[in-house]
Amino acid sequence: MLQQSVPFARRTGQPAVNGLGEEITFPLAARWTREQNSDPVWRELARLNVAAFPSRMEWKGKTLNPGELRKVAEISGPRIRQVLEATMANPNYARLPDTTTDRRISRQDVLDRHIQRIRNAAKAQVMGSRLRE
Repeated sequence: MLQQSVPFARRTGQPAVNGLGEEITFPLAARWTREQNSDPVWRELARLNVAAFPSRMEWKGKTLNPGELRKVAEISGPRIRQVLEATMANPNYARLPDTTTDRRISRQDVLDRHIQRIRNAAKAQVMGSRLRE
């Protein structure tokens, strides 16, 4: 019961991680104040309303447990960050509209597709190891 009330200990007994596989830290002062995130990747994801954490908790009809979801985030997170940083630095990315208009690909589409591709590869890796056990 106590474990459910402590955010970093929920279900896996390990600190929570964000969608880029980084441990979530929550300073006590953050309860009363809010600092703006200066990380360009997180700012762009928030600006475009793109989800970084695995949105589907299953892989080919099999449900991922909390430990497997954490592994997916840990495996895919650093690669997602690397690909998004490179994508955002590409001059062609700056020429895209933020959201889809007139069937034209958007920044939102590009980031989402990169995240989904990398996340699916990590899910396959994690679930493949589950099937071999």
